[in-house]
Amino acid sequence: MKNLCWTLVGLAALAFVIGAALAFTHSAWLLEPQGYWRGAVGLLLFAIAFKVVGKD
Repeated sequence: MKNLCWTLVGLAALAFVIGAALAFTHSAWLLEPQGYWRGAVGLLLFAIAFKVVGKD
């Protein structure tokens, strides 16, 4: 579970960096920058949910 949470956090960071780079270059790659930021927030929420549910 711990590895899954860190993987989700890493993917969220990657999505945020891609979204920021696309926003600064005023371009789009597969999604608009807002799509990457929304995805980053969603991945972080999943990581938090897994962390909360996985507590024993």
